[in-house]
Amino acid sequence: MKEMVDNKTENPLPKAVVKSVLRLFDELVKCDSEGVLKEARKAAEGVT
Repeated sequence: MKEMVDNKTENPLPKAVVKSVLRLFDELVKCDSEGVLKEARKAAEGVT
């Protein structure tokens, strides 16, 4: 897993992957009438 570490931030995932996941969450949230994904989106973003 060492090769996946971003040396500048020590983040285990490349920024492009995180951005892609957040973009997917943003699209899914549009269909989430019950607000189930609200907390998951915060966690994916790194906000707790």
